[in-house]
Amino acid sequence: MTGVVDGALRNLRRYPKPNPGHDWSTFPNKRASVLVPLIADRSTDTLHVILTQRVSSLRTHSGEVALPGGKSDETDVDEIHTATREAQEEIGLDASFVEIISTHEPAYSLHRILVTPVTGLISDAILESSYHDNRTSGSLTADVLASLTPNPEEVAAVFTVPLDHFLRKNGHGEELVLPEGETQAWRSYTFDYTDEFGARYYIWGLTAYILVNVAMVAYGRHPDFECILASERPSNIKSKI
Repeated sequence: MTGVVDGALRNLRRYPKPNPGHDWSTFPNKRASVLVPLIADRSTDTLHVILTQRVSSLRTHSGEVALPGGKSDETDVDEIHTATREAQEEIGLDASFVEIISTHEPAYSLHRILVTPVTGLISDAILESSYHDNRTSGSLTADVLASLTPNPEEVAAVFTVPLDHFLRKNGHGEELVLPEGETQAWRSYTFDYTDEFGARYYIWGLTAYILVNVAMVAYGRHPDFECILASERPSNIKSKI
């Protein structure tokens, strides 16, 4: 009998890579990628996603919860290269321990940067390497987190959330976000989450939108709340006051 984790990973692997419909070479400074790093805990048949909380001193998105990622460099081969490079820079996740399993539709951030989500499964080999020999807790997610080396200049905390949390009504909310200098407010998912160590996190905006969409693909169902459509998200055209 196929477990929930294996079924979710199969669905993600089958997801067709979208055609972005953009010539990204014409605006390299306005595109970015994020990695959706997944941990498959088969002992509990649960898929977890690694998230970060940014330090409060950053110029943008300070203190917010985010997926590892950032703007593409001219030397990046593609969106996968951007996502894995940024994940290594931010949380010390070596690309050799990540199996890329799907690429999803890009979406605009509130700053009109086109962001492509890339999902990657973290290999158990990360716990077997001599460099990352940190197995101490008996919890797979805690051991994987202990094997990472977050950049203290960018990352205040690294934590995990079960991916199916982003389909549940419990902890879910919604708010309207009005970017400075614009007239159009955008709907945003919000999620409250308390991790296994008692730390509480608030997940919203593009990060929450990406995680809901990835979870829908993985589990083959809609969430227990109303979906936010792509047309209800920011586009590349700003509404001016």
